[in-house]
Amino acid sequence: MGTRVRLVRREYARRRTDDGQLSQVEMARLIGLSPPSYKAWENGTSVPRNLVSVVKRLALVTGVDPNWVLGLDGPNVGTEGFEPSLEAFSAPRFRVLERVA
Repeated sequence: MGTRVRLVRREYARRRTDDGQLSQVEMARLIGLSPPSYKAWENGTSVPRNLVSVVKRLALVTGVDPNWVLGLDGPNVGTEGFEPSLEAFSAPRFRVLERVA
């Protein structure tokens, strides 16, 4: 999941910032997570305790499909290290979260 979170940050930065850069600290602040917690999540060493809530905020801020972030959607489920398709950033956002919440 960390690889996907990193790809979301990089794609969001590419689309939304003038220089195409967004630090882990800046992304953490955008989604309301502490910088150390975000860094651990992106590096794959930890997962936030309130994962559903955090993924929902990430989806709201970036427009990414939360199913993709969680690895629950698409033909590459469970495959790390691939670039997300544009569909991950434009698909209906809350299919899983509506069922879980």
